[in-house]
Amino acid sequence: MFFTGHNRVFCWFFIICCVSLGQTVSKNTQIYSGHKLVKREEAFDLVKIEATFNKNEEGRGFKRRDSVPSEEKCQEKCNDDLRAGLDMVKAHTSFGSIGVPSVNDRLDLIMFCRLDSAHDECLRRCGYEVQFNMRDFVCQTHFNEMIQNQPCYQRAAAFLKRRCGERRCGPYTDLELSVVGFGNRCRTLVCDLACSRTVLLRQCGTTNGSRASRFLVDYTKAQITTWMRETSTSMHLPISQIMPSSCARIFCPRFNCSNDQTPVV
Repeated sequence: MFFTGHNRVFCWFFIICCVSLGQTVSKNTQIYSGHKLVKREEAFDLVKIEATFNKNEEGRGFKRRDSVPSEEKCQEKCNDDLRAGLDMVKAHTSFGSIGVPSVNDRLDLIMFCRLDSAHDECLRRCGYEVQFNMRDFVCQTHFNEMIQNQPCYQRAAAFLKRRCGERRCGPYTDLELSVVGFGNRCRTLVCDLACSRTVLLRQCGTTNGSRASRFLVDYTKAQITTWMRETSTSMHLPISQIMPSSCARIFCPRFNCSNDQTPVV
């Protein structure tokens, strides 16, 4: 059976806040999290790392090799160790439902990545197979881009908290693993991406703000692609037949989040 942690901070989206919909894995449950089997969906939502590292953070799967009760206790220990370690990571928790880890600087990002990697290893020792983790997008393939954008994110953090997030785009709820559930989450993501883009442009200028906003969009597209691939496989249907319109909208070539017309003041 496969398990996916969408919400590890939406477990990167709350213990770190992503920074936002942290969830636990059971024998018959799949969980998507930005964060891992139990990380925030909302930040690197180890629940919503932002309300989401424990609630988001969107992007990891697990395959249970057997159903030995001791493995569940082992898994709980891994999750407890991860939460304890994340307490040492400083985060601005300002990305709302977006699963990018809201860590403050390079050292915090490195620490987050090491803790998350250690969590993978711990789960493997417990008998789980880690199949995918959205952490790799930030910690490996786009690490330098994340570092480059951190000054902008940090500068805009207070404004993002006041003007965006759950007050504007919420309420945030746990991700429902269905086509309807993905569609609802994508509507929330479109709102958060739009609001974040406006704030980032204002606080960081056109060049840096656009680059920082595009990074959030690219991460979100990678996360949605993961959801759709797994759903396509389980439903035996092509992605084109199951992709919700609210999710497909983010993949439009000219998508820039400006389709949210409500002004950010």
